[in-house]
Amino acid sequence: MERQEIVQKIRQYWYVGVIVLLAGVILWGWQSQHRQQLQNKNQTAMTSSQVETPSAEKAAVSSSQEVKRITHGFVELKGAVAKPGIYQITANSRLFDVVTEAGGYLENADTTQMNGAQKLTDQDYIYIPQKGEAVQAASPTAGTTDTAVATATTGTAADSASDGSGTKVNLNQADASALQQLNGIGPKKAEQIVAYREEQGSFATIEDLQKVSGIGAKTFESLKDHITV
Repeated sequence: MERQEIVQKIRQYWYVGVIVLLAGVILWGWQSQHRQQLQNKNQTAMTSSQVETPSAEKAAVSSSQEVKRITHGFVELKGAVAKPGIYQITANSRLFDVVTEAGGYLENADTTQMNGAQKLTDQDYIYIPQKGEAVQAASPTAGTTDTAVATATTGTAADSASDGSGTKVNLNQADASALQQLNGIGPKKAEQIVAYREEQGSFATIEDLQKVSGIGAKTFESLKDHITV
């Protein structure tokens, strides 16, 4: 009798077992789907991290390169170089960097007086002497380097030319003020000489002075005994 009752109850409540089984299947399916979503999310995060890392490195490199390009200041380079003038420098610029940018030393440059590895700072004034030329430790600016510096721009050449001592004005060293001490050279011509020197480079011979606009044969004849290069 008991067995029949059990069978009867099973027949009456069979759906309960089905419901429990279905619930288990649904729960298992949900857990499987949830685990798959977590795995996909982790893989996406790892891929994104791998992609972003090179970008961050590139940004850091680019930033470093940009720092190197930032202008630290300006220096003036004159004397026995191919292209005297004013040049931009960075915080790590050395003398040889600026000389290279200026086209290099001329053949008559006295490089024994130069320290190519010298570090430059803003407002430095560097003069490259010619062979056999003595350079005084004078500077037209407060930021002059310890390397050879110009003397003609301090007025020495002008004073020597005007006092009749026979010392000649160096066309490659004298500034506009010194050049005006020469007979026949006024402010305009002096500026033209300086501009020519900065654009074309140092004068190779005193005859090259005639290449400057406004300096003719007559003017040159009156100047040739008072100038040198």
